[in-house]
Amino acid sequence: MNADAYTPTPADATARPVQWADTDIKTQVFGQHTETASAPPSDIGEAVGRHTRELFVSCDATQALQMQLDLTGLRFMVIGDLGGGLARRCLIDVARASGWPVQRLLIRRQGFGDTLASLLFLDSPTQDGRKVRVFCADAETDPETRQTLSQLLLARAELVALLVPELDPVLQAQAIDTLSAEVQMGEATRHNRHLIFLPTKTSPEMVGHIARFRMQTGIQARMAPAVKRADQVWVYLGSTWNQLQESVPADMALRLQTLALMPPAGPAPNRVESKVVPSQALLAQRCVHHLMRQAGVQRVCLFDLQTLSIHAHTGTDDEAQAMARQGRTLLSAMGRAGEEMALGHALAEASFTLMAHRVVLRGVAVLPGCVMSVVMARSAPALGPLPSRAALESPGADPS
Repeated sequence: MNADAYTPTPADATARPVQWADTDIKTQVFGQHTETASAPPSDIGEAVGRHTRELFVSCDATQALQMQLDLTGLRFMVIGDLGGGLARRCLIDVARASGWPVQRLLIRRQGFGDTLASLLFLDSPTQDGRKVRVFCADAETDPETRQTLSQLLLARAELVALLVPELDPVLQAQAIDTLSAEVQMGEATRHNRHLIFLPTKTSPEMVGHIARFRMQTGIQARMAPAVKRADQVWVYLGSTWNQLQESVPADMALRLQTLALMPPAGPAPNRVESKVVPSQALLAQRCVHHLMRQAGVQRVCLFDLQTLSIHAHTGTDDEAQAMARQGRTLLSAMGRAGEEMALGHALAEASFTLMAHRVVLRGVAVLPGCVMSVVMARSAPALGPLPSRAALESPGADPS
């Protein structure tokens, strides 16, 4: 894989034992749970340690997981790969970028305690306080069980992201054809109809491979632009998940809260001291005051796109820092998408709509290099332009 490929940040070897601690582990026999007899369990296994769940079973691991998915009705997405071990590293990097802990499901043999399989996962929060599980398809187990568990997860997930390493074109075609054959063999038990191929490098040949996969399987597979970092993976995965929720009954929709993550290797620290000169600070404060007077505007942050220094903002410092980080991440992702589609990477404006809010990202002409992030009510009218520099600098302009 060349330098342009997805390059996950190595997990901190000293931190991993703390993150995945397995102290004071209890066991749970498959079929036993603490829920009432009339209510099915809401999750698989029992929480037994730090970020660890355990399921004690008397059958093989894949059969046990399938029965638990049937019993709990757990809704989830999956990150997998077509080789190269990218899925596991990507999941760990998503955890590092999001702050969600890597968790582990241990499937163990009843009576002996032997670990049959270990599955890594994350829980991504939703807008209403629930969670969507994100499984890694690459289980720690023997090769045969790893394959059957992966096939089960890919078949039952609501959404699948498959990382595609840069391979020889012939090997790449073989990997996608093998996946197509597996899908067709398990068609009767397949629930998943949405799949995103995430190549580390795009090519015309891959476009043809994926078109053939769609024709052979009937799955709504699509190819995203080349990904190099976990935060890019999450932009495509999280956005697609929320789009799919539009066709789900309102009482069943699970809309993710976070659609953009701070890149693991981002240059910005948690807090950046403002280095804005006094004249710029006054202009920024007047811009914020003007924006807050517009109907439906709830929060404003003006920040430097390169350094993430804050020019002016409403709300708390932490809220401003979050708006700046997520704003730059979204603008970067949109620029890369435009470049991949040969449309150019320059952005005039970016906006996205949530259930109750709309967020607008736009350059500030009077402050070169500065971007404003504005949170508005979803029903608010379109955001109006800022006054000219002369109007903002006039003695009568309100600096508050």
